Amino acid sequence: MYMKKLLLLFAVALFPMGIQAQSAVAIGRLVGSGIVLATRTRSNTAHKTTKPAPSPAHFQAGTKSIPQQRTPANKVTGKAKEDIQTLESLLTACYQAYTRPEEQTICQNTTLPYALIQNIHKIQPTWNVQPYKLELAFYEQEQQRRQQPPATPEAGR
Repeated sequence: MYMKKLLLLFAVALFPMGIQAQSAVAIGRLVGSGIVLATRTRSNTAHKTTKPAPSPAHFQAGTKSIPQQRTPANKVTGKAKEDIQTLESLLTACYQAYTRPEEQTICQNTTLPYALIQNIHKIQPTWNVQPYKLELAFYEQEQQRRQQPPATPEAGR
């Protein structure tokens, strides 16, 4: 932006001398150089902001590999920071319940985690919420499995 203003001021200062053909060529070159610099700066800035998101860790559940995205507190940024931290805390509690085989209830109520996921996606659309969805879906499935009555063999026929 600063470069464009400087270029404009320079071009206006040279305008009275624009009568000569050489000045017109010089101004054209300056404008062309300014456009190239502005474009190059914009593309470099865009490249810097699109860093790849870190891939989530995984845990094994039988033959399944379940994503488990946890972000260190000092790395969580953006408007949805509190929601992200709350969601990750809830998912950690679900994971701890999952690791106890005797536990029947893994995720007490999935309404809040799903609401947090939607809010994070709405407020901060660049944040990858897919690992959260997959992990939460796994806990729901596991809770249903644990709450099934044990299969009883049929009486001798």
